[in-house]
Amino acid sequence: MAHETSDEESRADSSSQYYIIPHDIILIRRLWPVTKKAFSIQLLLHRMGSMRPDDYRRAQKTIICLDRGIPFK
Repeated sequence: MAHETSDEESRADSSSQYYIIPHDIILIRRLWPVTKKAFSIQLLLHRMGSMRPDDYRRAQKTIICLDRGIPFK
């Protein structure tokens, strides 16, 4: 009997055709809808540990702007 692959398995095999959602997004979207500010803030906070100093500072400024509702300058 032939092995049947699920949709997810076949997508993983041909990753050049499909977008594979990163694990951190899967975890965070369980807590907050992707359309909410809280999702964006939590995603930035989660990824800040692996950022370069310039990107880290930009992420901090973005979080402040999202939290206060002011435009990023």
